Order: sequence, then structure tokens, then C-alpha cells
Amino acid sequence: MWRIALVLVVFLAACAKDDGSKVIKILQGVDIAARVSSIVLQSDTLIVSDVFSVNGDKTTLTRYNCTGQTCTRNPTDSAPRIEPLRALAGLTVDPRTTYTKPGKHQGVDVAQYSLTSTRGGDEWTFSNYGAWLTYSGLETSIGNATGAGGTNLQTAYSMSFGNDTGTSPGGNATWTGVMIGNTRHGQIEPIRGDANVAFTLGENPALEANAVGSLDVRFVNIKNPDTGNAHPDMPWPPVSVFADGSFRFEGNGQVAGRFYGPDHGEVGGVFNHPTAFGAFGARKN
Repeated sequence: MWRIALVLVVFLAACAKDDGSKVIKILQGVDIAARVSSIVLQSDTLIVSDVFSVNGDKTTLTRYNCTGQTCTRNPTDSAPRIEPLRALAGLTVDPRTTYTKPGKHQGVDVAQYSLTSTRGGDEWTFSNYGAWLTYSGLETSIGNATGAGGTNLQTAYSMSFGNDTGTSPGGNATWTGVMIGNTRHGQIEPIRGDANVAFTLGENPALEANAVGSLDVRFVNIKNPDTGNAHPDMPWPPVSVFADGSFRFEGNGQVAGRFYGPDHGEVGGVFNHPTAFGAFGARKN
């Protein structure tokens, strides 16, 4: 089973180690707790996607600036009505949280859970779609709020976290895994698909200055995991990879991520596409 990531994100990003007992308490009774806890405890990097909100017919985008191994909210951007990375730690989780049976997607463990809570008179329902490897994990969280006063709000964000290698691969390699995310037009819906990543060592005129190589990132076979409805494929232009193991693309959309684990065995990151937001994680072939 997947963990309650909204709380873990807050603890991983901002809380003291003394809060560990709270995490353990939250995780009690969740079958996959030991594996996910291990990933969280060894993680030194958290990459957060933009936060997308729909309030009635008004959309809000909160951007996060990622430098090195940390991400902070851009103070020039307006914040959603509730800021997920900071405000949701105070939510009281309904004990009737429901989980799906864990499954596989291209060899990567996947699962999802939903929970409900009341905050400020609004009823929140959170749907969380997660995946975990050995040294990294990823998740998309979609929140829906309704209230007697006419509240009709959706908000969603994704994250990638893990044990950062701090270096780039020394030669060409490929990784296979999963992409999870949410649509960004109209009603927010979850999406999940194949993540296929390939690294090519060497200079490329399409890359940023100081890049040591490029990533070919492709998300294909994308569907709504709940309804099965198809979503268009998302191929990306060459993504610049730097000596510290970070990679990024800025253009008609954004990709940002890191390599995780020994021998760059895993790769993961977040993305902002014209049609969707999300995260991805993959294991070396």
C-alpha cells in the first residue's frame, strides 16, 4: 500500500527529526510501510512540481523554484486557496482511508489511496497516486473541496524524492518506469503511463551551456487509471544533463529531476506539460 504522502512531504521537507514518531503512527497498518519508510529515510532530495488549482472557473498556478536539492515556492506567484506543502499537515485524516491493492507498471510498484477530512467547514477528498522503486519514489495528489458556502475547489501537485547520486552517468544508458500526474484543463483528472528515459553522453547544440549530455524523455500509453480513458503521448525535446546529476528542460513546458541510487540505477523528476503536470520514476535497464 502507498503511504499518506501529504503528511510525509511536509515532514521530509520542513519538519524536525522529532516528528518521526508521528510518521510511524500514520504508517501503522499500511502493508508497504517498511519499504516506503526506507526510501523516505534515505532521501536527501525532494523535487516538487507546480501546484495547479481550479476554483470554479478560475485557475491558479503556484510555481516552485528548484536549486540544487531544495525547492521553494516562488513568492511572486499567487498561492492556491490552500497551500498543500504547508497547510495540509494540520488535516485530521479520516480513519476510513481506502487503499487499492498494490500493482505493477513497467516493473515499478504502484498503488493509490483516498482520504477525507474537514477543514474550515469544507469537506476535502484527496486522491493520491504513488509509485516506489528502491532508492526513490513519486506521487501525485489531487484534492477536491466542497462546502456549504459554495466552495468548489480542486488542487493538485506531484513530487519526486530519493537518494540523489550527485553525479551524471558516465556513459549511455536507458531506464524504464512510470509517469503519474494530472490533467490541467477543465476538471482535474489523474493520468498514468509509461516513462521511457535514455541518456546520451556528449555535447549537443540543442542543450544548455555546460551540459554533459542529454536525456530523451518520453511518456506514452497514458490513461486515466480510474476510468481507462486515453491521454495523448508526451515526448520531450532533448533535456540537458549536468555534471552534478541534475537535469532540466525549459521551453514549451518544463522537466526537472535527478538520478537516484548507486550507479545511477534510478532516475526521476517532475514535469509541467501544456496538457498536464506530473512526476516520473524509472529503473535502469
